Order: sequence, then C-alpha cells, then structure tokens
Amino acid sequence: MSTFVHQNLTCHKCGSVFSAPLLKGMHITRIPQVRKTILDGTFQVFPCTYCSYPVQVERSSIYTDFEAGHYIAIEPTGHPNPKEMIHFHQGVFDRCFIMGPSVAEELSHRMQPRLVFGLTALREKLLCWDKGLDDRVLEILKIDLIREKNWDRREVIIRLLGILGPGHLLFACYPRIRIQPSQKHQQVDLPKPEEHITVLKKRYVSFLSRRAHNKDLAPWIYGDWLVDASLGG
Repeated sequence: MSTFVHQNLTCHKCGSVFSAPLLKGMHITRIPQVRKTILDGTFQVFPCTYCSYPVQVERSSIYTDFEAGHYIAIEPTGHPNPKEMIHFHQGVFDRCFIMGPSVAEELSHRMQPRLVFGLTALREKLLCWDKGLDDRVLEILKIDLIREKNWDRREVIIRLLGILGPGHLLFACYPRIRIQPSQKHQQVDLPKPEEHITVLKKRYVSFLSRRAHNKDLAPWIYGDWLVDASLGG
C-alpha cells in the first residue's frame, strides 16, 4: 500500500518551517494521479505556507507498477555512494519477492528493477518507458552526447525531457548535486537546466540496432538497477 509520512520543511527563501505529507511508498496502480504529477514535475512540490516559495522534497522510497512490471527504488539526488544503495535495494527486493511467498517470487520474474537518484531521474525513467524507448539504449546515447560535448560526467547529469514530434528527443543538462550519505530526504529547488539539447531520434535508433557494440562501449549499463550514464561505470 502507499503510505504517507509528515515531514517538517524549511523554506529556502524566508526560512519558515512548515509541515508537508510525503509519500513513503508508491504502489502506482492505486494512485494513478501521483504518476501524473511525477510526469508533469509537480510531485512533492510544496509552496511555503508563509511566502509561497515552492520547495520540492526527495526522499528514499519505492515506486511499483505491478501491471507494467516496474520496480523503481528512489534515492535523493546526488547520493555519494550509488553502489552501496544498489546493495541495499537488492536486499529489500529479495526480502519482498525472492524470499516471500511463492506468488511474490513468481511476480519478481516479471519485475524490471531500477535504482534512480532524484525525481528528475524517476520522471525520465517513466517517460522513457511510456514512449517505448529502451532505457539502456537511451543511456548509451547520453554517453555519446557527453563525449561529443566534452563534458565531465562527474559534474553534469543529462535527462530526457520529452519527444518533439516523431523525430526529435529533447534533453536537459543539469549540474550535479551532492548530499551527505546519512540523509534520507532532502529539499531541492525546482531543477533548472543549464542547457537543452535536441537530438534526432534516428541517432537513438542507430544505437538500438548495435546492441553488441553498446555492451562493449558501456557493459555496466546492461546490468540491473543502476542504468544511468551519469552515475555508472
């Protein structure tokens, strides 16, 4: 079931403290309206009760869609130890499914586990699957973009924003955010891209047709959990 926890937030603009309800777990088939807010960028965005400045909250949580076969573990943006979180969430997944009753174990074989850091990454994953894109191939394309732009992968994060008509993919480049590893939630200002990039979809299709080459280029993309050009490797 989907559960809420109340959290005190501090406004980044006026410093006022106010309380907001945060979703701890998202079993999306029961709350489809939440999925819509993730995609439109308003999920867990709370205006300060005193000055109305918007604050977005990211927290450790799980997104599940049993009908689509999606299991997404979510951590706040910029966590410094992705490998530690992969190990943690693999344990959670195993306890829930593999070590659970037989019906749960059967369900696990239909689930596609992923770990994402931040709500823009969660939104990208859902958008990618909604548009029928292979998220691994999308990350290979992003690696190619980072190399083409000569960017430092440790400093930037690229996210898919949308598809423009039938033939273009729109990406945004964000600065990387780092947090302390002990934090289970964090407040962030609404993300502002430093740059937008439009790519012909045929470039994605070209990578889609070269799976063996893709695995040689970035073999870590083809494991489970952390399928993210900005954080793997």
